[in-house]
Amino acid sequence: MLLTIAIPTYNRAEYLARCLESVLTQINAINQNLVEILVINNNSIDNTLDQAHYYKSNFINENFKIVTNNENIGLDGNITKAYSLASGDFVLILGDDDILVNNTLEPILELLSNNNECGIIYLNSFGLKDNYINHNITHNKLKYQKINNSKHFFRIVNYYFTYISGNIINKKLINDKILLDRFLGTNLNLLNWNLTAALFAKYNIFISDFIIATKTENTGGYAFAKTFACNSNFIFNYFIQQGYDKKHFRIINNSMLINFFPFFIQKSKENKINNSLFIKENYFNILYNIYKFNFRFWLFTFPAIFLPPKTASKFLYCNRVYQKISNKIHSING
Repeated sequence: MLLTIAIPTYNRAEYLARCLESVLTQINAINQNLVEILVINNNSIDNTLDQAHYYKSNFINENFKIVTNNENIGLDGNITKAYSLASGDFVLILGDDDILVNNTLEPILELLSNNNECGIIYLNSFGLKDNYINHNITHNKLKYQKINNSKHFFRIVNYYFTYISGNIINKKLINDKILLDRFLGTNLNLLNWNLTAALFAKYNIFISDFIIATKTENTGGYAFAKTFACNSNFIFNYFIQQGYDKKHFRIINNSMLINFFPFFIQKSKENKINNSLFIKENYFNILYNIYKFNFRFWLFTFPAIFLPPKTASKFLYCNRVYQKISNKIHSING
């Protein structure tokens, strides 16, 4: 089996149907024995299971499997279970509210078949707010680059290592190198295999074409700052202790301080995200304790916390310009 597309799901029947539709319509046109579809139902109480069986019945292939948990094991646990049950050499954990863009699966499979030593194939994505039909993008050939400098790859992907649908992992390459539940409970256990694959492999691949349409403003159920500041650095420190260069993780932290934290905090203050879906936190106290010696915290994240929304939005624009210039400089320098 070349690729497993594993979809952890919970109470999202409508989204799951759209996700499966985007995948299965593409599989019908290729060798179905190359792809395994795995739906992990986290004890849903809506008609998620009915939707999964409906699509399975219309996909006459033994490589479509449905697993239902006897109890809700949490998002982190369900993602980990999806990874553990995948039998493909490569694994894509696809969010149940995300969509695989038309005509992309076949060239992805061709890319995988020719790159068995690659650690991660990163899939570029775009935000989806309305009907997917309005964003019906098609591709004939993928634009991608092989990157054998891991730090350069980290600069490109940075905090999107945490994005559930963005990384196809070479499971065969790293399976004997990870303890599967090492970071379970952090909401970021997927970094266990994402970072291992990216750091261990001879090279990684970045696909610049848009492959995934991701539903925006459709997440929550956790403490944002605790997860992405405290928990992520707990995981980074483990990798540093294993001898990996700390510069890799500094790249991610710097990018989060410039863009990720300010963007989320700004949207939260403007009520452009559903704040009720996130556990209430004191952003300053949490982020200060982690990043107080990093000037980017004071220059980029601190203003987003304390400035009025309209003023902070101007800083956010400057952040993006700074990040683009910084990335360009690093790209030129290799």
